[in-house]
Amino acid sequence: MKTKFIPIECGILNDNRMSALINNMGATGFGIYMLLLIELRNHKNYCIDGESLKIIMRTYNLKRAKIEAVLYNYDLFTIKQMENNNLLISSEYVTRVMRNYDQKVLQCSEAGKKSADKRMSAQN
Repeated sequence: MKTKFIPIECGILNDNRMSALINNMGATGFGIYMLLLIELRNHKNYCIDGESLKIIMRTYNLKRAKIEAVLYNYDLFTIKQMENNNLLISSEYVTRVMRNYDQKVLQCSEAGKKSADKRMSAQN
C-alpha cells in the first residue's frame, strides 16, 4: 500500500484562527484540528460526512463539544448542510495543499518518464 502524505506548512501556526484555537483550547484543540486534517486527507475528495465524523469521534474518544468547537468556532472548516440533513465537511487548507502536492507529484512523474525515454533512446 502506498503511504499517504499531507504537507503541513510551517506557517500554519501564524494564522490568527489557529492562534485563537490554541489560545482557547490549547494543544487539545490543535490535536483535534490535525486529526481532522489527516482524516480529510484519507477520504475521497478530501471531504467527510456526518456519519464519518461520528466514527472519528468514537475511534479517537473525542467529546462532541470539543470537536464541534474546532469545527464551528474558528472558521477552519467548510461545513455544508446537505439535502438529506447530513453534513459535508471540508477544509480549504487540505484542498489547497493536496492540490499543490498532487501537482508536484505529477510533475516529478512526468520528468522521470521524460528522463527514462531519453536514456532509452541513448541506449538504442
